[in-house]
Amino acid sequence: MQSGLKIAEFIVFFAIIAAIIVYLLRFGFSHLFDVVIGREGLDVVVFRRAVIATIPYSSIERAERRWIFQSIDASAPWSVTLPITNRVGLRPIIIKLKRRIGIFHHIAITPKDPVRFLEELQSYVPASGGDLGGRVTGPPNG
Repeated sequence: MQSGLKIAEFIVFFAIIAAIIVYLLRFGFSHLFDVVIGREGLDVVVFRRAVIATIPYSSIERAERRWIFQSIDASAPWSVTLPITNRVGLRPIIIKLKRRIGIFHHIAITPKDPVRFLEELQSYVPASGGDLGGRVTGPPNG
């Protein structure tokens, strides 16, 4: 009787762990925080309501979908990419800032629909603000 109880506990434990992994692969942390297009810039929101930070449109030089490991820019060798990624398995959008924020010259975000996000972002950033084309660089997204 005791070994049957341990097997049942193991199966329940395994099912809970599997459910957590499936949830994180499907939704990531998008229910906790996300990056959305706001009036003044890209808003970092928590719990889908509270804006905790804004990246002004005027500070964005370029945005493109890029492989996360190719986010280092040769013109800024000491720069590090700030990951605001909340979804697993999506190729992030790398935003190059006009000025460095500390050691960060790039910000990586993973919106729900990256192509639509880039198109909408292009309408908010002035044409002189840089290249916001939807091109993709890097290895294919398996």
